[in-house]
Amino acid sequence: MTYCVCCSNDLGLTVLKTLTEKKLSIACVLTDAKSEKIVNCAQKHNIPVFIGNPRGGKASTWIKGNNIYFDHLLSINYLFIVEADLLALPQGVAVNFHGSLLPRYRGRTPTVWSIINGETEVGATAHIMNVECDDGDIIKQILIPIGPDDTGGEIESKFFDLYPVFVQQVIIDIETGNLHPRKQDKTLATYFGKRAPDMGEINWDWHKERIHNWVRAQAQPWFPGAFSYCNGKKVIINKISYNSLGFIYDMPNGLVLLVEDGHPMVKTPNGVIRLDDIVADIEIKEGDILGNSMVKNNGLNWGGYLIIDYQRLSIHRHQEVLKVKNLPEFLCWDRDTHKVSWYEHLNFIASLKDDNNRKYYAVIKDGEYIGTINFRKEKEGVWSRGIGTVPSHQGKGETMKWEQKIISSLPREEFKKLVADVRLDNIRSIKYHEKMGYHETRRDADYIYYIKEL
Repeated sequence: MTYCVCCSNDLGLTVLKTLTEKKLSIACVLTDAKSEKIVNCAQKHNIPVFIGNPRGGKASTWIKGNNIYFDHLLSINYLFIVEADLLALPQGVAVNFHGSLLPRYRGRTPTVWSIINGETEVGATAHIMNVECDDGDIIKQILIPIGPDDTGGEIESKFFDLYPVFVQQVIIDIETGNLHPRKQDKTLATYFGKRAPDMGEINWDWHKERIHNWVRAQAQPWFPGAFSYCNGKKVIINKISYNSLGFIYDMPNGLVLLVEDGHPMVKTPNGVIRLDDIVADIEIKEGDILGNSMVKNNGLNWGGYLIIDYQRLSIHRHQEVLKVKNLPEFLCWDRDTHKVSWYEHLNFIASLKDDNNRKYYAVIKDGEYIGTINFRKEKEGVWSRGIGTVPSHQGKGETMKWEQKIISSLPREEFKKLVADVRLDNIRSIKYHEKMGYHETRRDADYIYYIKEL
């Protein structure tokens, strides 16, 4: 018996090599223009080869013009749909080998789609071809389990071992008359389309499990990779893992809560994920928000300092903030000197959401929380300013530097004046405000009141 073999890419080449080694009688090979190794293999074995798009009668005309005859047609990872003119040529059967357990996952890239959808198994189906895509009667199937961390590339690589054996088994069934086709249950059919590299963007509003499947399904080097953006720069993400780091639900999804040993911890709706393997031309920092290239980050990154909105801090950072806030040397200068509980602090953070009249920022240096600055709108153009530096960083001139940087970044159309009050016995703070250009407007029995024109 003779065969027409339609095949493309490395998987098609692997099967073709096996068939030529087994001395299968191949009347011709059909392949695409980019599968040069398949062309070379066919020519090496003196097999006539048609190169290019077969549609519109081009391949069938070539076959007839060269007086090529064959009993059966095999389609293995072929880039093109085999149309009716080609299906009419074999005297026996035309068989397609599709990389899914039909009738599920008809169409393109079934392995990738299967992993994205959280399937626990995939496989391959040999079926009789008709004019509909992946629609014909099933001859034989093989099953491949998908592990919880298997990537699309790891599953695809298994086909290289399985397909040559699978194709030979079907050939034996053809030649021994042992085919037992069964109809596909079309009520169970699912269809998935072609995937392109620009379809791999991560939606950080997805649950962590979907993001995990999305990433591993498309991981490099086999596929282009899932991706996101950080400050307008593309970040390819090839591997993630789940992390137990805490977070506040109202924090934006895609927020980088922490960077540990170079690995960003990113908030999702139902948990935190660790980016284990990324390819990027940008350093991802705590407080960044991953997402579409149009997303703007409110945090500042300056001279080793990160200035981050309170609503974008991790639970770990909020615990640090609360610990410092409740230190005796901090409480003694506050109007309200009671210790703040964790529950009160969380309620306070929740109250900041969508409040445009209060802005709270934490200052991080070299991964360490060193202070806080906040602004509260008093009236149009006038904001009260509060500031605090952890004791170990006081008296070093650092606070003045980062406050000046923050103030210089404030929008002048919104911030025209800053006001502050300082206790009369807080000599250090009085000297600080004078150096920073704040001017006394009045005083009472306990406080001096300052103003600064911006």
